Amino acid sequence: NRLQECTNVDLRVTATSGIAAMSLKGTTTDWFLGKGRRKEKRPKVEIVRQNLGDARLLIVDEVSKLGCRKLLEIDSILRKVRKVPAPFGGLDIIFVGDFAQLAPVKQLSILDAMVNTTLAYTEPAYYALQTTALMRLFRKFELTEFCRSENCPRLCSILTRFRRTDTKKDSVTVKDIKDIGVAT
Repeated sequence: NRLQECTNVDLRVTATSGIAAMSLKGTTTDWFLGKGRRKEKRPKVEIVRQNLGDARLLIVDEVSKLGCRKLLEIDSILRKVRKVPAPFGGLDIIFVGDFAQLAPVKQLSILDAMVNTTLAYTEPAYYALQTTALMRLFRKFELTEFCRSENCPRLCSILTRFRRTDTKKDSVTVKDIKDIGVAT
């Protein structure tokens, strides 16, 4: 909403789940890509061209649930729609979300692909290499302020510990969960 208020950029908002898409007044990534139940049978390129319109920016929320194959599909279809060989057809893309949240269903996550391509003892799948190459084009901005949980210092502390990877202690305990009132 803030981007739309502050700029004149024509943009489209998508999310990997229906609830997130509705809350953002956008569409699901699958619907944007022409998947799902549709009465009319048109080529995906035409559907995506219509859904994209004159947009110059695509926002994809809940990036943790976006798998490698879906990312590569978005890239491929946007190249065809815009008839430009540049990544994503030259369209500006903003991925939003938290890689520590839910992983994609039946797909390798983008984060796992990037980690797997750096391991010396395993040969990564070709699509993992393609995903890693695409993700290297992005600039990462890490937000450190908690907005939804700002009124609960205990939850903020637990979330911060959950993200730490430099300790061998449990990041979240059953006691922590009980303390914030999620479990009894």
